[in-house]
Amino acid sequence: MLNKYTISRRIEAEVERQGISKTELARRTGLNSGTICRYVNGNISRGMSAECVRKIADALGVTCEYLGMTEGE
Repeated sequence: MLNKYTISRRIEAEVERQGISKTELARRTGLNSGTICRYVNGNISRGMSAECVRKIADALGVTCEYLGMTEGE
């Protein structure tokens, strides 16, 4: 199961650490800015897709496991 809180906090931390904007992360992932903002802010009432987490992890240069996704998702 995706740990939405952990994923949100770690995405936020990586964006800050790398000094990139949410708009830049959206560009790198091909996701829309609204989706990125919801993920970073933890406002994910419509659910969090494992595919989107993978795209974000790739764009940030981190693993899905680091972001909080368990193996096999």
